[in-house]
Amino acid sequence: MSFYVKKPTLVDTVSVMYPGTVLSSTDPDNYSTLVWEVGTPVVEATLLVDQLTHYRDLVEDKIRREAHDERYARTNLVLGTEDSEQIRTYDEKYLEASAYLVNNSSPTPIMSAEITHTGETIASLAVLVVSQYDAAKATLKTMWGNIEGTRRVAVSLVATYSISQLEAYTGPVWT
Repeated sequence: MSFYVKKPTLVDTVSVMYPGTVLSSTDPDNYSTLVWEVGTPVVEATLLVDQLTHYRDLVEDKIRREAHDERYARTNLVLGTEDSEQIRTYDEKYLEASAYLVNNSSPTPIMSAEITHTGETIASLAVLVVSQYDAAKATLKTMWGNIEGTRRVAVSLVATYSISQLEAYTGPVWT
């Protein structure tokens, strides 16, 4: 996955950080060419700081999106599905199985329906479901923790970067 975030121009930054301000320019990244049509002109030094803040925000947003995508991919890798309804079914079946293992008379609508196709017993399915679910969750918690740590470190670094460092930034390495 390529990590690239285009540096916002001064015009881009004004449109985001000063809503309602209208300007034109022959060179959108050259302060001396900015023509302030509506709104109060912003001092160049202030606008350059705003541009850096804007760029950092864009990079941080990309890091957050990549972290989301990584969590999604790892969940799919471990659970074998991206389907939120399937994942919800796993969660419900786990609750059923856990309750059954504590109280053998607990209702088990999902597992009861499943065993009509598999020929298993409720007891054997309950043990299997709980052990697989616990193992999957333990694996996912480690993966999600690594992703969260990587995301937090990357965002902290970006908060200290200059424009040139942001332009050279290749993004976090997801482990």
